[in-house]
Parts: sequence; structure tokens; C-alpha cells
Amino acid sequence: MARALLFLIVAILATAIAFIVRPPLPALPAAPSPAAPLFAQATARVMPSVVGVVAERVVAGDSQADGLRSLREFLDGQGETEKPPSPLPSEEREVSGGTGVALPGGYIVTNQHVIDGSSRVHVVLSSGERVPVRVVGTDPDTDLALLRMEEGRRAPPAAPFGDSDRLQVGEWVLAIGDPLSLQNTVTAGIVSGKGRRIVGSAIVSDYIQTDAAINFGNSGGPLVDARGEVVGINTAISRVQMDAALAGFVEGVGFAIPSNTVREVVEELRREGKVSRGFLGVRFEEVTPNAAEALGLGKPRGALVEEVLEEMPAARAGLRPCDVILEVDGTPLEGADHLIREVAHHRPGSEVMLRLLRDGAQLTSKVLLADRRELRDEGTEEAPGERPALGPLGIEVANASLPRPEGKGEEPWLHVTRLDPLGDAWEEGLRPGMWLLEIEGRPVRTAEEFREAAAGLEPGRVARLYVAETIGGSKRFVFVRARRE
Repeated sequence: MARALLFLIVAILATAIAFIVRPPLPALPAAPSPAAPLFAQATARVMPSVVGVVAERVVAGDSQADGLRSLREFLDGQGETEKPPSPLPSEEREVSGGTGVALPGGYIVTNQHVIDGSSRVHVVLSSGERVPVRVVGTDPDTDLALLRMEEGRRAPPAAPFGDSDRLQVGEWVLAIGDPLSLQNTVTAGIVSGKGRRIVGSAIVSDYIQTDAAINFGNSGGPLVDARGEVVGINTAISRVQMDAALAGFVEGVGFAIPSNTVREVVEELRREGKVSRGFLGVRFEEVTPNAAEALGLGKPRGALVEEVLEEMPAARAGLRPCDVILEVDGTPLEGADHLIREVAHHRPGSEVMLRLLRDGAQLTSKVLLADRRELRDEGTEEAPGERPALGPLGIEVANASLPRPEGKGEEPWLHVTRLDPLGDAWEEGLRPGMWLLEIEGRPVRTAEEFREAAAGLEPGRVARLYVAETIGGSKRFVFVRARRE
């Protein structure tokens, strides 16, 4: 028993001695953070040029509430008047904020939506001083606005601008601004993507996407690279593009206007107070693989003309629905968005040469451009939203009779009622509620005519349908491959 106890004591002592004299584990090396000093240096280089932008608007107040309040004061004997006042319309001051970036000469660039409709605008400097500014000009197409401080007032230093074309996906960037009135807030992230298009923008289809946190109030602030150069102007966050039910669950998706685009717009705003862009006067869509096959293009390229607007340059030049615009002044078009940018780069009144594909043959057409500001909704129509069907084209139609415009009797129309949700018609954008006008260039006015035309299509052939989204509304082509029943 004593020997066992002694053995136990010796074992415990040996373990303790081994633990005490054991060399300590080497400390783990600190994780390298080369970005940390770069971030600080980049921030220090740009921060003095970042200002807050405060826009004030005069808006109609709640006249009913004001009237009820005055009436209550009268009935309570607290009012100074002897008879109830009328609830006259009242005015209130509405204040909104954003961020701006200082440029040479006392100019400041911000987003157009930050100052839109404002009665008075001032900027907040890093010192906290509020300085009134005037609006030099705005460009709703790019959501940019140019402001200028009063002459003789000391302006913030101009921010260094970089070349946004050099920016690479995966590169570190910083977003600086005044989100939620928290002045000079800096967030970090990477360039998540380039060449993005967001809803509502036609001219800018090469937005920079970043996961640097961009919040309300960041609009108009700089997106800065690791060299401390402005490579973009922050303009949008994903939640304003999304359905309200999803808004709270989408994070890390922000967008900035490339600095090279900002340079071009700012220069014209400074010189002219506005931006003038050429305008063609067509509605068009992307050339889908089915459309490319049906039109003999080989592969999708160019822009498919869906509708030629009356009394516009394209109509005067003889363009037709189903023309494919392949080139603008010798520049091949990569897609439909590219057409808008190429035309917009030309000034109104200038002449451009278009190369078209029409009925399998290429031809050229000279067009004298109008001013885009006359009609800003040129471009690809947003694809509506749903589809289902039957028959070789996966489409079911019904006869309808509608009054003629001149009021003399009725005329037949063909109404799309059902679509196959897994069919080509669904994929190509046809929707229940649209109106079918033609199949393969032949007008169809009754359901029987449509069924006969569809039944006569060879399985596998891509048929060209011409449809109207609404009565008297915009028209478009839909390319559907006939299937075996």
C-alpha cells in the first residue's frame, strides 16, 4: 500500500516537472495585413475632398391636419381668430442628404437624385461649415449633378481621379460618404464585378459592382482604389432595386458610376450646363439565339428593332421593324445596350451610318440624329413577367372584337390567353394579355387563322411572331421554335 502511494506521488511530481520545464509553444505569426496601411493612406488622400450634400425642398404640407389643428385651437378658445380658419394648403421644408466629391475650381460632383427638385443646396465641409452652392447642371441619364461653390470662397482640395478602365475584379476599394448623416464614414470591400447594368439606366451599362457597404447617404460619394484615386461615384444599392419582401435580405451589392464616365459628363455640364446626346427613335431588344437563327445571323449580335417611332430619325431614314442594327459608324455592336451608348456618344444633329440586316441582306442607312432629351425612354423594353400554352408554338389565343379608332364598327384582334410555362414562347417573353398581330410576316386576325399557320410550320423551325403588349402600345417580335405535338 505504501509502495503504491509512493509510486503515485512520484508519477504526479514527474508530470508536474515535465509540464514546468516544457518549452512554450511558439506564438502563431500575426496574419499579414498589407491592406491596412494602404487603406489608411488611400483614405487620407481622398477624405479632405469629400463633402456632405444637403438639399432642401419646399413641399405641400398636410393641409387637412393643419386645418383640424387650427379648428381645435379655435374650439378650445386658444386661437386668436373669431371664426374657424379654412384649411388652406401649407408648405413644409423637406431635407435630404448625400455625399459629394470636390473637383478643381470649386466644383462638386454628386448624384442627380440627391438634389433633384431642390429649392436650395449647400455642402458640409469636413470642418462642419455649411456652404451654399448652386446647381450648374444635371444629367438624369447618368444620375450625375455638378454643383459649384460661391466665387472667392475657399474650396476643398480637388480629389485625384483614376482610370476606371484599369480597375480589376477582386481589387480592394473603399466607399466614403455620409450614410445616415454619419459624416466621413469609410467602408472597405472589393470590386465584385464590372460592366453591370441596373434597372432604370440605359446610358450607363458598365456600372462597377462592389461589396463595400453603401448605405442611404453614400449617394454621390467616391469609390476609391488602393492608390487613393477616385474610380467611381457611388450611386445605388441593391435593396432599392429589389422587391420589398427581399430588401432586408440582400447585402453586399452596391454600384458606382465609373470615373471615366463621370469625367465626360462633368466636362459637358461645366461647359454647357446640360448633356446632349444623339437619339435614334427606335425600341429594340437583344438578339436571342432563336432570333439569330431565324434571321440568318449565325450568332446573337446587334440590336433587333421592335418598333420604329413615328416622326423620329429612324423613321425618316427608312428603318423597319425586324431590322437588325449591326454597326454604328463602323463600330460593331456587341448587344442592344451597346447601340444606346454608341448613338448617345454622337451629338444631336450629327449624321451616323448604320449597317443593317434586313430579310437576310445587309445594307447601310444614314440617319440624322435628334436630341435624346426629347424622349428618354428609348431602349430595350423591360421584359414583362410570365408565360404558359398549347399547340406547336405553345400558345393559345382567343378572338376579340374592339371598336375601330374612327368609331365605325369593330375590328378583329387576337388575344393571347395561355402559354406553356416550359415552352419557347415563355422563354422569349410572350405573355398572356398581349395581342398577336402577325406570324411569319402574315397578318392573323382569328384564332383559326393562327392555328392553321402554326400547324403548317415544320417542327424545329423558328417562327417570327409580331405582337403588341397593349392595344395601341409598343410592339415587339417574339421568336418561337415549333415543336412536335
